[in-house]
Amino acid sequence: MDLRTKAFKVEPSLRRGVTLTRLKVLLQKPRVVLKNIKYIRYSPPSKEQHIFVLGPPRSGTTLMQRILIGNSKVCGLNFESRFFFIRNYVNYSKSEVPLKQYKLYLKKVSTVCELFDEIAFFHKDQTKTKFFLEKTPEHALRLKYLCKKYPNSKYIFMVRDCRDGLSSVRRNPNAKAHNVMSYAKLWNGSVEKYLNLPGGFENKVLLVRYEDLCREKEKVLDKVLSFLNLEYQPEMINTSKISMSEVSKQEGHTRLKDEISDKTVGGWKKDLSEKDYDTLMRICGENMKKLGYK
Repeated sequence: MDLRTKAFKVEPSLRRGVTLTRLKVLLQKPRVVLKNIKYIRYSPPSKEQHIFVLGPPRSGTTLMQRILIGNSKVCGLNFESRFFFIRNYVNYSKSEVPLKQYKLYLKKVSTVCELFDEIAFFHKDQTKTKFFLEKTPEHALRLKYLCKKYPNSKYIFMVRDCRDGLSSVRRNPNAKAHNVMSYAKLWNGSVEKYLNLPGGFENKVLLVRYEDLCREKEKVLDKVLSFLNLEYQPEMINTSKISMSEVSKQEGHTRLKDEISDKTVGGWKKDLSEKDYDTLMRICGENMKKLGYK
């Protein structure tokens, strides 16, 4: 099933995730499909300035999100929206916007970018902040698309040694890609989107290694805040405040309650088998070198 016609063009970035299972669900609800069509069509670039935090799974995106939301000028969601993949926007329940208000947005806008901007406006208005932050690791696979659709936004691309990333994924029952092959491909695919960005996007995307953030948080945060044109505020790394967030209560994110440290860096040495190691190196080795990993 291809949603494209001569009069209707779907963004390539939005087609990911149209699996056989999802198609069966859609075919059972044709009215829902028709209602969603106008939102997933080709969308012109937005003029808004948001902050996107993305990267391979378990690369510190949640930690960076919680730190930046600690700034008085930044607000954001308490979950991963996965907003820029094909989804049912008509019944979307992850915007944290009251249902009545959200339905008004659906009538007001005609594209996915306009809908996302309305959600951002709502949160900025509620919190009296200047920037809206969106954190979905998988959006790394849509980095080029996002850069084109949000040319005024800034992107924090988090990355982590894929060996520690796999170890972390296996400790988190809610994480995807527990299989070494699937994780390696997802890590590599995400990183390649960063490494292969077309010229002109370099000043929009800042690469942050998780290990550097853990070992030299003041130095790294100074670089991040300078990139985002934000000022440092002590509350940003206040772990007691970070631990009050809903996400810190979820299994797999309990370390948000601890002081930022590198105690888990290199943990793969006791967790991974030789076979897992060889698989990761075969698929991710070259890109690991490009990112400075030995």
